[in-house]
Amino acid sequence: GLVQAQYGTTNILLRHDNKPIDFTKINEAAIKDAVAVVIKSSDEKIKKIVAAKPQTVSNILIAFDDLQYELSDLSMKIGLISSTFSNEGIRNTAYQESEKLSVYGSKISLDEPLYKALKKFSTQKGLVLTVNQKKFLSEVLLSFEKNGMKLSAADRKPLEEINNQLIKLGNAFDKNIAGSKDSLMFTEQELK
Repeated sequence: GLVQAQYGTTNILLRHDNKPIDFTKINEAAIKDAVAVVIKSSDEKIKKIVAAKPQTVSNILIAFDDLQYELSDLSMKIGLISSTFSNEGIRNTAYQESEKLSVYGSKISLDEPLYKALKKFSTQKGLVLTVNQKKFLSEVLLSFEKNGMKLSAADRKPLEEINNQLIKLGNAFDKNIAGSKDSLMFTEQELK
């Protein structure tokens, strides 16, 4: 993957090929490293999008899509680990790092310079986009606006805190469900 090459890491959680991931090689350090690398990479991608001059499909739309892809790809992999690993230490690390990634993602949805760069791109004179590019851009802008970008900076602060609290509660809920050992017994008659 691009992030793998860019940061000279061999972390298998950052690969983007079709080879199955050897989950037996996953440990707590690999999870933490992958999240740290993706957050660092995402910060750099956001800076480039915000600074892009002139704005193009490549340095705005494709760059933003790549940013979202890296975050969601790692998030899915860590979600699988947190739900399925028998090793409690690895599972708990996956939950912690998943929460960190979610909080980071929530912060991006309230990133005003990033939103303004995307909005500016959308209003360029003579902008020619394909139908799917137009749809993608309008959905991205709508997502920012639904997530609070239409609020004042002062009003966005408590929203960010509420979002983070929801992420923490959702993560704790998922962890409790996955760790629950409760069971119910039914007779064949009761099941009918």
